[in-house]
Amino acid sequence: MAPMSPPVVANASPFSADDCAKHFVDKVAKIRASTANAPPPVITPRLVSSVLSSFHAVTVNEVTDLLAKLPGKHCCLDPAPTWLVKKAVADLAPVLSLLCNASLEVKVNVDLYSASS
Repeated sequence: MAPMSPPVVANASPFSADDCAKHFVDKVAKIRASTANAPPPVITPRLVSSVLSSFHAVTVNEVTDLLAKLPGKHCCLDPAPTWLVKKAVADLAPVLSLLCNASLEVKVNVDLYSASS
């Protein structure tokens, strides 16, 4: 049996967790200061001319086909790289189809969450 190699020690970062926290606290403070005198946003409500009253459930095959058509690119903000999603399509497609269908089946009255109600 070969001897075990010693663990690889990563280079220590010159920044601490406190440095990171301070960076974001300062960043938020600067944004708040720069927008303190800005007028409030104007949000214009829109009337909806049609209502989604019914839908056809998405199938596992449809989700699989959509995932297969994804371009093979991603960015660091993506929770999973595209190549990994495509490789795990057999496991992900059933879950994603259930999630999509469940989200459309749940009926939530948005007025319940409105501050004006």
